[in-house]
Amino acid sequence: MTTSLARVEIRYEQDVVHARQRARLLAGLLGFDRQDQARISTAVSEIARNAHQYGRGGEAEFTLENTECAPRFTITVRDSGPGIADPDAVLEGRYVSRTGMGHGIVGSRRLLEHFRIDTTPGRGTTVTLGKPLPPTAPPITPLLLRTIADALAATRSASPLEEIRTQNRELIVEISERKRISALLREQSELLRQEVIERRSAQQQLETLNAELEKRVAEGVRKGQAKNLALIQSEKMVSLGQLAAGVAHEINNPMGYIAGNLNVLADYFNQIVSYVRLGEKNEQGESKPSGGASGKMSRAMETILVDGVDLIRESLEGVGKVTTIVQELKAFSRNDAPECETVTLASCLESALTVANNELKYVAAIRKEYESLEEVFCHPGQLSQVFLNLLVNAGHAIVSEKLGEIVLRSWHDEFFAYVSVSDTGGGIPEEIRERVFEPFFTTKGVGKGTGLGLSISSDIMKKHRGELMVESVEGIGTTFTVKLPIPPAETSRGRLK
Repeated sequence: MTTSLARVEIRYEQDVVHARQRARLLAGLLGFDRQDQARISTAVSEIARNAHQYGRGGEAEFTLENTECAPRFTITVRDSGPGIADPDAVLEGRYVSRTGMGHGIVGSRRLLEHFRIDTTPGRGTTVTLGKPLPPTAPPITPLLLRTIADALAATRSASPLEEIRTQNRELIVEISERKRISALLREQSELLRQEVIERRSAQQQLETLNAELEKRVAEGVRKGQAKNLALIQSEKMVSLGQLAAGVAHEINNPMGYIAGNLNVLADYFNQIVSYVRLGEKNEQGESKPSGGASGKMSRAMETILVDGVDLIRESLEGVGKVTTIVQELKAFSRNDAPECETVTLASCLESALTVANNELKYVAAIRKEYESLEEVFCHPGQLSQVFLNLLVNAGHAIVSEKLGEIVLRSWHDEFFAYVSVSDTGGGIPEEIRERVFEPFFTTKGVGKGTGLGLSISSDIMKKHRGELMVESVEGIGTTFTVKLPIPPAETSRGRLK
């Protein structure tokens, strides 16, 4: 909806002054501040002067328009002049005439938010100016409209000289305000420059701190890795310490019968030497044994030879057992080199089983179900430690008087190789099942565990990009499963980070 407030006919110079006065008065009544009043009246004055000088006269209409956003104070200046041949050149500031035409239009356009020009050569020009009412403007009511009409009727038109003086005063105020704003802008610019300098300095300090932090983090990671390796090695040696008596027994047992066999062989060897010397004397004719003595000697030699072969075979088997145990202990207890190897999980499990054999053979029968010998890329010593922890835990879980059973399985699918260690122990209660991989958590008695075995085993599996899983049913038993990725054939072998 559009409400007409006033109309000024423009024929003479004084009419331009009158249009300017009406614009300033209406702007004040509608709630605009002094600065906006000056802008509105200046824009109207410029367009009205163009209509008088170049448009053969015209009129200025002041209206209120209800727009979607807010009510707008609109001024429409129409003339019946020759029109503008190239309005775009005028609006862009490219048109210059001897009379200065075009500058008033460009300046007015910059003063107000809404500006539109419609022109047709030979039919005149219509310029529409507008500015939204301020938030503090009074509501548009019939009472306000009557107040505006009364104010317009009571206001006499000032002389051109008076209007020029008023305009000059407004311009002085505008210039002073612009100078003040310019000074504030310079001050803000200086503050901003100082802030930029400070921020650059702070950024440099931050970059220095970041570099120092990265250095410290790298050092911390290196120390953490060293501590982790030391912890793994310490837990490994603790495990060996706990199994030392059993391992010693495993070594002493074959060493005992090796020593016994060697004593018997030494006695046999003395007898053989005696028989050889007796034979040499017979050849020299010094004496000649009777037929019965000769037969006994032959039977004794046959017994010595047959029994000696068995003694030597048993001794070699014992030496082989001792050698295997010592080699497995040496491989298990050494600090792991950074390079990985390609091995089967079953071979690592067998290595751990050799070390733990004496711990298990009195409590459980070992059943092996190896369905896969698929290779994985790993630290064999660390995986052997994982399996040793699982085997020892399985043995400790079987507490019944009768012999239990530990089942070792291996299998694989397209992407992963698996090994499981199952026992027939009492199982793990559900309320603590999720805590078995926590550091220092243990259900064993004092002196039977550090509470780090499963935690370290889980960390080793994560380092190998694998997983250690547990399934347990109370009263039936527990199964721990190792899961490791099978490397593609074309994958180059490298280090585990």
